[in-house]
Amino acid sequence: MSSTYAYLILRDLWKDELKITNQANGNTATVPIQGGFRGLYNLPLGEYTIENHGAELKVNLTEDASIQVWALDSSAGTWSETKKEDDDFGYHDLARSGAMNSKLLNVKQAVPNLFDDSA
Repeated sequence: MSSTYAYLILRDLWKDELKITNQANGNTATVPIQGGFRGLYNLPLGEYTIENHGAELKVNLTEDASIQVWALDSSAGTWSETKKEDDDFGYHDLARSGAMNSKLLNVKQAVPNLFDDSA
């Protein structure tokens, strides 16, 4: 899949807030989340740090990995990636088709300052 934007599917999160840091410019945004939240889309390719209740996830979204699925083990504070070949729930395909968009945060629209180099 060739794209300049990515999907980041995040499972088993604490449903209060998510901290996103754009490693390219150091900008950080904290967004409220609630039940039904499944992750982020319209996320420009690049490196990000995602944090939920102190558990940090460092991701590198590239053209070859523009859809990534991660699950939080909240008791251990660790993340594990679900590769497409191991995705029994079909999250990769649902993201690719746009079927999940209503449960995902459009990052570029919701927190545009995350991508502003002058912020």
